[in-house]
Amino acid sequence: MIDSKYQYLKTITKQLYNMRTKNIGKEIDGTTPPSVFIGSYNYPKVAGPLLAPSFDDSAIMDKPEEWIASNASQQDIIGYRLNLVRGKQTIGIKDLENNYVEKLQEISMASKSIASEAEFNKKPVGMTFSA
Repeated sequence: MIDSKYQYLKTITKQLYNMRTKNIGKEIDGTTPPSVFIGSYNYPKVAGPLLAPSFDDSAIMDKPEEWIASNASQQDIIGYRLNLVRGKQTIGIKDLENNYVEKLQEISMASKSIASEAEFNKKPVGMTFSA
């Protein structure tokens, strides 16, 4: 089964070269879907918003329950995910008095996309898929 997943991801990765993503720098302005990223590496000390580098409604980009209802194609879904930039900060998610954690809570409780901005220490690069 792993071999078939590997071949499938290899095929998708080849198709990605034809997909367009936006070029971003160390600063980004746009919207964030009403959700946050909680990483498994170093859990529970990594969390951050997912930002889309445009001011369009980005809610669908992190709402799998709507992908089927909207008849989103596999290319659409991959495009959604590739156009989200993950911000992160190493911080305990139980540190409820922290301003960053409070902002993440506000994002995750929102009913629609939120205008956001972020500044990174270095330019975000790369994309990965894994089985």
